[in-house]
Amino acid sequence: NVRHLAESNFNDAGVFLEKYVARARHVEVQIFGNAQGEAVAIGERDCSVQRRSQKVVEESPAPHLSDATRQKMYQAAVSLAHAASYRSAGTVEFLYDETTEGFYFLEVNTRLQVEHGITEEVMGVDLVEWMVREAAGELTDLASKVGKPQGHAIEVRVYAEDCANNFRPSSGRIDDCHFSPRARVETWLKPHITVSTLYDPMLAKLIVHEDSREAAVAAMQQVLAETKIYGVTTNIAYLAALFATADYQQGQLFTKMLDSFHPEEPALEVLDGGIQSTVQDAKGMLGYWTVGVPPCGAMDDYSFRIGNSLLGNDPAAAGIEMTMRGGSYRFRTAVTFCLTGADMQAKLDGEPVPPYRVVNAVAGNVLKLGTARAGMRAYLLVAGGIQVPQVMGSSSTFVDGKFGGHNGRALRTGDVLQLARHCCTEECGTFPEAYAPQITDTWTLGVLPGPQPTEEYLAPEYLHTLTTAEYTVNYDSARTGVRLNGPVPEWTREDGGEAGLHPSNLHDNPYAVGTLDLTGDQSILLGPDGPSLGGFVCPVTLAKGEMWKLGQLHPGDKVHFQLLTLPQAKALREAQERNIALDFTEVCLPQPAAITAADAVLAAGEHDGVPYDIRLDGEENILVELGEMKLDIALRFRVHILMQRVEEAKLPLIDMTPGIRSLQVHFDCHQTDAVTVAREVGKLLCSLG
Repeated sequence: NVRHLAESNFNDAGVFLEKYVARARHVEVQIFGNAQGEAVAIGERDCSVQRRSQKVVEESPAPHLSDATRQKMYQAAVSLAHAASYRSAGTVEFLYDETTEGFYFLEVNTRLQVEHGITEEVMGVDLVEWMVREAAGELTDLASKVGKPQGHAIEVRVYAEDCANNFRPSSGRIDDCHFSPRARVETWLKPHITVSTLYDPMLAKLIVHEDSREAAVAAMQQVLAETKIYGVTTNIAYLAALFATADYQQGQLFTKMLDSFHPEEPALEVLDGGIQSTVQDAKGMLGYWTVGVPPCGAMDDYSFRIGNSLLGNDPAAAGIEMTMRGGSYRFRTAVTFCLTGADMQAKLDGEPVPPYRVVNAVAGNVLKLGTARAGMRAYLLVAGGIQVPQVMGSSSTFVDGKFGGHNGRALRTGDVLQLARHCCTEECGTFPEAYAPQITDTWTLGVLPGPQPTEEYLAPEYLHTLTTAEYTVNYDSARTGVRLNGPVPEWTREDGGEAGLHPSNLHDNPYAVGTLDLTGDQSILLGPDGPSLGGFVCPVTLAKGEMWKLGQLHPGDKVHFQLLTLPQAKALREAQERNIALDFTEVCLPQPAAITAADAVLAAGEHDGVPYDIRLDGEENILVELGEMKLDIALRFRVHILMQRVEEAKLPLIDMTPGIRSLQVHFDCHQTDAVTVAREVGKLLCSLG
């Protein structure tokens, strides 16, 4: 049959007969020649660990190679070099049959090989230096420069590829990278570089050199554990699994050994990223409001934190926030996970997965989520958390800023998210439905008055309208803010004076997350990705314990408002904290209290001829306003000096946002309260010269 094919295709029935080696090894000899006709062998390398006939792991000396066979290989390689009058560095490659100790010529690579570094390590030479010196005519007496190998060296090639998908090339932005100091590292990588699929996928070479092969294997295992590359899929976990196998540790190497090697990987593969799924954590990027970076983080942090608590995770562990439709995800190893937030009718390999229950998946399981029937966002939490680098102290994604999380964007098909090495837990808890966040399509939001519901801006009846009217969530909503359709605010002025033509306009107004921003006559609840500073009146702000509802407001939902006092807001928040700690507690809004617009002003007075107000701005912010509502550079200087004084004071600050005539002070409400902070800031204000 073969002769027939040869005859019909090439008009020649002649065929070549080649020996088949079932467990072939790839062993190569490093050679070097000079202009004087000298040629030497500088050790050998085993390059048998390959995928698609491309090297993945190399080591020197070659394991289980007898001295007699080694010398025969050296002689064959040197003879070839002499016959070709070879100059400079090169590699003579052989196919080696370990059972017969026979070896067969493959090719000569007439260049410096990628894996030359392991030869340099064990032979104590610098091959690049030799090449330069030979080109300059300075390299002579080669034999005297070649010693005996010392110890054992191993190199791995780190590739941008998805080993679980037939080594498919991976692309993306390098979010961060850390290489082990124990290794010789040769790489071009640095954070924020973009890796393309148009070129060779090799990202780095990692080399270890130890006294023995056993020690070198152990060292490489440590190096792989310490090496982290975020943003693109790599073969690091695959290599780590290979080095843990008995075959590799015993040196039982052959060129096809990876064909049947399909290890599990602590990772989550995105099959469908849904509408907008992002990596978030609970607290977000706190402390950077001053420079305009919003906190981001889970929009429903209550549901998110419950999931981490059920799994026994660190509170800072990252998870996936899924908006409206969840998508689908494949677990690449056994993983313990929990779904919280909106019910998206999740199924694990076709079996329903209820929210707020710890579930164990096995490698290959696919989690599919549909569309939320009520609410807006669901959360996927896994034991140990999603592994992404921290930016500004957080794992959260700021999509508009294009940083944080995974590649600073929403997840998409083909993304592979790294998980903790130990992503299974014995936790098997369930959060009782009666105590879980209640998701509906008709909401009552608890708000605190402030910062600006007062008569300078709004009529006294505005707060009555706010708390008796019904608002509808507009479809044009996002993480930056939720738009509400409802009554037009009752203004007490015709325009904003110098600030603008509409009565909602202000010169500047630092914003708190959860504040109700009156943009013209449109009411917008500002979200965690929203602006830090704007120019519109904000009459009320969500209590901290009510913030989670902002993340679940769905277009078309009905919204009502209820005013709260600071003690009521604190009680609500503390009950919520007990729930998160799995000390199951009913969390519900209290009976309405008698609250007026005047309750938004915590302090007012005049100092040095400048009037001031200190206003309530939610549970964890106060807003200081100085002087008349007009542009005055002297007020800006006064704000700056006040900000410096507050920074020096012993207050539990998170950040501050200055405006032209205002200063927002953001503090930790778990350590103090708005009344105390207002009193201390008032003292500092009145001490200014």
